[in-house]
Amino acid sequence: MPSTSLQQWRTQALEAEKDLEANRKAVRGKRWAVQVNHNHTAMLSSYFQAFARGLHSEGVNVLVNQANPSFRIIFRMAMTAGRALDYGNPNERSLVTDFERIGLAPFMKTMKAHDKRNAARFEKLRTLMTWRNAIAHQDWTKVPNQDPNLPLLQVKKWRSACNGLATSMDEVLREYLTQVVGVSPW
Repeated sequence: MPSTSLQQWRTQALEAEKDLEANRKAVRGKRWAVQVNHNHTAMLSSYFQAFARGLHSEGVNVLVNQANPSFRIIFRMAMTAGRALDYGNPNERSLVTDFERIGLAPFMKTMKAHDKRNAARFEKLRTLMTWRNAIAHQDWTKVPNQDPNLPLLQVKKWRSACNGLATSMDEVLREYLTQVVGVSPW
C-alpha cells in the first residue's frame, strides 16, 4: 500500500493534468497552447514538490513516533528545520538534503539502485526544473535555443518521469523505515 503522499499525488496531480489537457484542447492558436503548457509545467513542479515534502513529513512522523515523547519535538525540529522542500524547487539537491537528513543515505545511490530508470528520470526532473524556473522568471536564457515554445509531449514526458520517481521514492522510503522501525509504515 502506498503512502498518503503518493495516493494524493496520483489523484490530485492527475485531476489537474486532466483539467489542463482539456483547457489545451479548448484553446486555438500556438501562443495559447504554449501558455497552457507553461501552466501545466508550473503545476507539475508544484505538485511534485508537495508530494516530496509530504513524503518527507510522513517519514519524519514515523521516526519521531519511535522516540521518547519528551524528545519528539526536538527530533522533529532537527529533521525539518530549514527543509529545502519547504522553500525551494524539488530538485536533486533538495531531495538529497532532506531525505539524507532523516537517514536515507546515500539518497541518489539508493534511488538509482532501486530502479535503473531513475537516473534518466532525475535528468528529466532537472530539465523540468530548468523550464519551471524559466517560466516563473520569464527568463529563457537557459532553455534550448532560448525558445519559450514548449510542446505538450515534453510536459507529458516530465509527468511520466515524476510518476516513476514518486513511486520509487515511496518504495525506497518504506523499505528504509521498515528496516529502522521493524514494521512497514504504510
